[in-house]
Amino acid sequence: MKPPVRTSTKSVARKFWELVPRVISAVFAEARRGEHNLAPSHFRILRILSQGGSTPSALAKAMDVSLPSMSASLQTLVERGWVLRQRSTQDRRSIELQVSERGRQVLAEEHDRVTAWTARLLEPLTTDELRKVEEGIEAFNKLFDDVAAAPTPKSKHKPR
Repeated sequence: MKPPVRTSTKSVARKFWELVPRVISAVFAEARRGEHNLAPSHFRILRILSQGGSTPSALAKAMDVSLPSMSASLQTLVERGWVLRQRSTQDRRSIELQVSERGRQVLAEEHDRVTAWTARLLEPLTTDELRKVEEGIEAFNKLFDDVAAAPTPKSKHKPR
């Protein structure tokens, strides 16, 4: 019996980049279908803040977006009553952010809803296919945990 042929990393990478835009498109569309019309970036902000307070600057850095872009998203979340914004007691120049009780409720409802949606998508798969999908997800989680922990390489391009 011959040993299994190793799939090339380039072939897997190509398939990954063919799949990711389709997944993102479907997930973003489903996120918008919910009762709360929760933008994916808002979902992520609420998830980050639910793990502990933060500042606008720290959130912008964590999500790799500009501070003005983050400020606009935060304004929407504050107006909806999902995020609380207050001056820091240690540094009056700094703003502290927290998820409100309503924001926690919205996050939980949306998480449950998109989890159920995803489970329905997976229903046609066999037990063996589900196991393979789960193993693949675990492998990607580990890879991307490692990427997130690694320092970002400096750009070779000079700023204009």
